Amino acid sequence: MFQQDITHGVAVQHRACTEEVLAVALLNEQYLSRSQSLKTSGRTVRFLGAADDAQALRLFADAEQQVDVLIIDEDFFGSPEDAANICMQVRRKQPNIHIMAIESEMWDGESILDTFKLCQSLLPAKSDTSAILDKISSLSLN
Repeated sequence: MFQQDITHGVAVQHRACTEEVLAVALLNEQYLSRSQSLKTSGRTVRFLGAADDAQALRLFADAEQQVDVLIIDEDFFGSPEDAANICMQVRRKQPNIHIMAIESEMWDGESILDTFKLCQSLLPAKSDTSAILDKISSLSLN
């Protein structure tokens, strides 16, 4: 369904039995490798990229189904404030989306997205791929 070279961000699609979960992840490359499929809790995770905020927002507009999860690194667009702006735009278009934030490395212990209640889940800066996948697999999305 999704095929594109990965630059920085990734869209993640899950399938679990009859459940299909679609997530868009805007993460620095340190978190997830390019052109990779991963399995977690019986789900297959596939990735595609977005190089900037306009391309990231197009991922939501072009999705063939409702996007269930946005995973966003607060540093992805350069600052947590820019990440907050993207979250607000996405939330206006898709009010039921689950937003999972990864804290900024620059603002140790503080999260703009969490402070402004723009996310439902928060992971520490430098969370590894397994922490991200564990969090995705633990979400109850209905």
